[in-house]
Formats: sequence, C-alpha cells, structure tokens
Amino acid sequence: MNLLFFFFFLGACFLGLTNASTLSPEESRRFMECFNKCKADKWTCQKKCTCEVFGSPC
Repeated sequence: MNLLFFFFFLGACFLGLTNASTLSPEESRRFMECFNKCKADKWTCQKKCTCEVFGSPC
C-alpha cells in the first residue's frame, strides 16, 4: 500500500497539485478506489485517478 501512495504523491507533485499532505481522507479513499480498479500500468492509472479525484487538467 505504501508503494501506491509513493507513486500517487510523486504524481501529485508532477501534476502541480498542492502538497500531498493536504489530502483529505475522502480524497485518499477515492484515489485508492480508482487506482485499485485501474487495469493499466501504474503511471497511467496514477495520472487518470489524480485527474478524476482532483479535477486537474490532463
């Protein structure tokens, strides 16, 4: 599980989002649900789910 969050936080920084420590429990939960359902490679899933959860441009 920690590895998934590591990828997520890297991606959050890469996409220019706010500091990952500001994530709410709800945002974290939604991201992990999305990530766990995603069948693509880790980076594709991370970017897709970050966009879905935070509404950031992709």
